[in-house]
Amino acid sequence: MSQKLFREFITLFKDWPVDATKRGRCLGEHLRKKFTHAFNKGEFSDNIDVNHWTKVLNDLKPIANNEFASKYPRFLSTASLGLSKDQCKITLSNQAMKYMYKD
Repeated sequence: MSQKLFREFITLFKDWPVDATKRGRCLGEHLRKKFTHAFNKGEFSDNIDVNHWTKVLNDLKPIANNEFASKYPRFLSTASLGLSKDQCKITLSNQAMKYMYKD
């Protein structure tokens, strides 16, 4: 069972990008680290909590496939602050965070 689960996660990670502008804070990066730690022997890892990782996989699939974005389309191209998607991405980058919080 863990072999199939491993392969499904690898497929999921192919579609889940790592945001280079958020090193250390990127969800994709975090998920990969947790997965690598749990499946330390790759497909042949033992002592895997199959129920936990199956639930995690089932919870992440709709997000990775943009099911919610399709189900609940946005009508505005800006967020509540009036920023566009690209402006929000720049504002949340590590570089911008360092600039905002420098003493």
